[in-house]
Amino acid sequence: MKKKQKQIKRFIVYCEPCGFNKIVDEDSLNEFFINKTTSVSGGAPFIDIITKKTQKNKNLKRNIQVRCPKCGRGVTTKFVKEKSGDDEEKN
Repeated sequence: MKKKQKQIKRFIVYCEPCGFNKIVDEDSLNEFFINKTTSVSGGAPFIDIITKKTQKNKNLKRNIQVRCPKCGRGVTTKFVKEKSGDDEEKN
């Protein structure tokens, strides 16, 4: 019986203009300067026909933005999906 391992969230920090590239986990992401971002609305509010009240759509989830340590530009991180052990056994 296999034990479930705690999945580590990893992110790619890639700056296209200067070529900085690093894969970091969630804990070491704090070594970068994290830019504050606001939430993005999921759409215009609408009126619910049954309750006659205004309903808002859920906010969209945004990626973490950090500052590039080489050139200082804002860089959006991307989540790295890990392969599970089941995928490797099938191939």
